[in-house]
Amino acid sequence: GGEGVAKGWRPRHPGCGGRRSAPSDAVTLALQVGVAEGEWRDPTARGGLSALRARWDTSQDEPGERSVTSSGTFTRGAVLGVWVVATACSAANDRADAGAVLDAPSSTDADAPADAATPGRWRVEPPLPVRWQETAGATRGDRLVVVGGYEDGEPTARVRSFAPGESRWTDEPALPVRLHHTAVVTVGGDLYALGGYRDDSFRAGTDAWVLRANRTAWESLGELPEARGAATAGVIHGRIYLVGGFGVGQRLLTSVAVFDPGARVWTRARDLPTAREHLASVVHEGRLWVFGGRLGGLSTNLVAVEVYDPASDAWTPRAPMPSPRGGFAAAVSGGVAYVLGGEEPLRALASVDALDL
Repeated sequence: GGEGVAKGWRPRHPGCGGRRSAPSDAVTLALQVGVAEGEWRDPTARGGLSALRARWDTSQDEPGERSVTSSGTFTRGAVLGVWVVATACSAANDRADAGAVLDAPSSTDADAPADAATPGRWRVEPPLPVRWQETAGATRGDRLVVVGGYEDGEPTARVRSFAPGESRWTDEPALPVRLHHTAVVTVGGDLYALGGYRDDSFRAGTDAWVLRANRTAWESLGELPEARGAATAGVIHGRIYLVGGFGVGQRLLTSVAVFDPGARVWTRARDLPTAREHLASVVHEGRLWVFGGRLGGLSTNLVAVEVYDPASDAWTPRAPMPSPRGGFAAAVSGGVAYVLGGEEPLRALASVDALDL
């Protein structure tokens, strides 16, 4: 990516009519578009989510076809490779229950049927069975796995999974504790849940759990070297990098903890230059890209983008996001990073931006 201010951005789109959002369900996203390297941009080239076919309100253009409007938006999400799990809001909260997939845009299929896998359009996928927020997730094989969070406003230990082509979500072994704002990654089929807040305490914890492939119960990894919640994590060459977040006493963290699953040993990497929590990240070509985040409140969102290279144990600043984001989602596909949604004091964000890495 380039160092300068990005070109080609479109205005952000309003969320929830100026209201704070209610928790909702799964939004699954797959994106892949190519433009000039180093530019942040609107990945749809059609005005962001407002131009996509995925309606959250009570009306539909036709069965299976939906269009995002100012009454619907993304808010809180978790990075899942090319999948993104997010909460959503709508003008009618009892309809905030649809999942959707966005396929890569193309200039040749604007008139394709709405229920087809049409690039540039959203299609509905099975929703989660309950309203779920402040969750985390990862891909495990061909399955999307969602871990912990709040179900209908209550902390949960529940874990569910979904695979393309299935008609419903599947219950997986529950966490041993109710956990939210955790960081979740997979390594070799093993699913890790690191840090977060237990129950309603909102005190950073040292939980570290793993669900081994083909096992039916989570295993404790002992304690994290430092309590943290609302952090982000990525996997590089089989090692887990746990970055930023809130520490004890709601202290913003710059520390980077590195876990070697084979040796079961934690080490320390070079500190993140910009302390932040509710941040997001992707891994691309052996480097960890860290986006946005905030300083402890919905009005403190950041535009910072910093990249960690484990070969040199060094961070490098990159082109900042055009708009501040915290409590949002990020994904990478085809060498393109996408940042989606987020939270502000009076609204959730509906915009999606992309950067060629």
